[in-house]
Amino acid sequence: LLHSIKMIKGLIIFCLLMGWTIKGQEPYHEKYVIEDSEIHIAGTSNVTDYNCNLDDFSNNKNIHVETIRQGKLIELNNATIRLKALGFDCKNKPITKDFLEAIKSDEHPHVTIEFLELHLNQYVEESEIQKNVKALISIRMAGTTQKVNVYLEKVAFDMNGVRFKGNKTLTMSSFRIEPPTALMGLVKAEDEVRIDFNVYFKLIQ
Repeated sequence: LLHSIKMIKGLIIFCLLMGWTIKGQEPYHEKYVIEDSEIHIAGTSNVTDYNCNLDDFSNNKNIHVETIRQGKLIELNNATIRLKALGFDCKNKPITKDFLEAIKSDEHPHVTIEFLELHLNQYVEESEIQKNVKALISIRMAGTTQKVNVYLEKVAFDMNGVRFKGNKTLTMSSFRIEPPTALMGLVKAEDEVRIDFNVYFKLIQ
């Protein structure tokens, strides 16, 4: 009985998320909206740590994602979230101001994260929650784009969408960003920052 329930559950997920599960098919298109998500950019300085949060994803609606499945490799097109640069809040006005100036929020009002590839450990119909999934993502910040490999802490498929959870440590200088300073240079941010993301692509029925 348990085996039958497991098979039925897998079949339901298979049918509802065809774009993620069918092998070797033509590009498959679905519409998504970003909900129940959060992004953190964390860094440190010679004085204190800082954490800048964003939870406003209201401009991420009707995302037309194209998926191509080749075995356990899923290629994605347009699986992009657009973050309002001015939406980041570091819980400290001077730090927030310096951070927004550093990422050139006036000139480049959006930070984007695009998921390009997923290398699943198992087929979706075998495991709808997978950990340590290798992914290729593209991050654009302050007008500069970097493609990076990352091991996602979790990729979770359900009947309504898919969740990506993970983090990546980067350097601001790789985006041509000068780490911010304050108090005549006495306070200086370190070059490394960590982007933590917990993003849910909700399927539009």
